[in-house]
Amino acid sequence: MSYDLALYKKISSNVSSLEIKDYLLENPNFEEEESQLLYSNPSTGVYFIADFTEEMDFEEEDLDDEDRENLKGYESLNIQIILNFIRAECFGLECFTILKELTENFDLYILDFQGDFKPIRFNFDAQFNAWLKVNNHSIKSYFDESGHVFIEPNTAKRVWEYNYNKRKLEKKYEDVHVAQIVYVKFEDKATVNTIAIVGIDSAVIPKVDFLVFPFTKKKLFKKVDETRIVKFEDFSNSIKNDYQDFDNYIYIPDDKLDNVMDTLYFETKYQLLDTNNIIPYDSIVNVKP
Repeated sequence: MSYDLALYKKISSNVSSLEIKDYLLENPNFEEEESQLLYSNPSTGVYFIADFTEEMDFEEEDLDDEDRENLKGYESLNIQIILNFIRAECFGLECFTILKELTENFDLYILDFQGDFKPIRFNFDAQFNAWLKVNNHSIKSYFDESGHVFIEPNTAKRVWEYNYNKRKLEKKYEDVHVAQIVYVKFEDKATVNTIAIVGIDSAVIPKVDFLVFPFTKKKLFKKVDETRIVKFEDFSNSIKNDYQDFDNYIYIPDDKLDNVMDTLYFETKYQLLDTNNIIPYDSIVNVKP
């Protein structure tokens, strides 16, 4: 079950499906597989498909007079955007952000198979809300407690916005590690928390519930790998004014980072964390069943 949109152009336009394919492949999150471009963002977990079909899903003889009139002056590019339902809102936000840029760059139109049979200008709010309405209804109908986890929409959007801009932060702060936000559910807790796995080279740290530090320590003449956790609040308090504060992350300058790590390791109490409890992004939903 998916939300499908077809791409159209004006007959007078010279744009080709090959141009669009080349444009999309400039985005490193797209990968070509046979007649499809598969979008998968490792930072956000969002995925969808751009299907380059030889023919559309309808036959010319199946169209009535009104449909034919609606298609006059337009030509199909034989490209369909396919987005799944029963997903977090960020799937729609990210897919339609890319689609908005695509349609504006090439002066394209969309045909919404779920709406009126007519090529129209892409409207981000209209398409997102149309997808969201069916998505939320599907979640309520097919929610699986063993496979889906509810996260408040505002929290999920904040996490997505940070992760979606992770590549921009990596360009802004060269040669440092930009930590990624993930969701985790501890064995003895009912709530879901946001965490970021960080290290001694993590100068960009998101504002989450907990920070996870994988590190190696000596024990009986052996090196032992351990993973420990600290509340973000405790961490930020321990480093005091040695960081720059932004909306959803902090930046620790290189000359402060080593001192921060030394202070944290000696003054902070740790708890062990099983990272196998990390929740996949596509298991998250933002409406309660």
